[in-house]
Amino acid sequence: MIARICWIISQSGANTIVFLVKLAFVNPQIVFPLSTLAPLIPAFVWIGVASLGFVGATGLRGVTPGRWICRIRVVRTTLRPCGVARALHRELLLWFDIPLLITAIPGVLCQLVTVNRQRIGDRLADTIVIEAFETTTSRGADLESNPAN
Repeated sequence: MIARICWIISQSGANTIVFLVKLAFVNPQIVFPLSTLAPLIPAFVWIGVASLGFVGATGLRGVTPGRWICRIRVVRTTLRPCGVARALHRELLLWFDIPLLITAIPGVLCQLVTVNRQRIGDRLADTIVIEAFETTTSRGADLESNPAN
């Protein structure tokens, strides 16, 4: 249940993109004049900023809000932070894992046959998803190690 909620949180921007793609390409007879597209510009800006934020958070810290809730993290296969370039590569390859976000069969099949349960984007970006462990200590543990405080 929690994994499904995390996936929904991480895919919220992608669902907006799918809606806009369907709106623009499903009915080719519809012509959008610039005045009709103007109200969508803030949505495109929001999607771009949110996507860059998620890619940056994944690259630098390995977590997004959904991954943080699920206590998972994205790292390189060497267990070092994946970096922004690999995170961007990984997220762009989501379109191959879930073609046009219609079916998840390619990504699921790839996860079933790989040792580290990597999806296509993970394999090509050399990343894995791991459980995040708490790296900070509590205040009490700090006091025990340094009684002078």
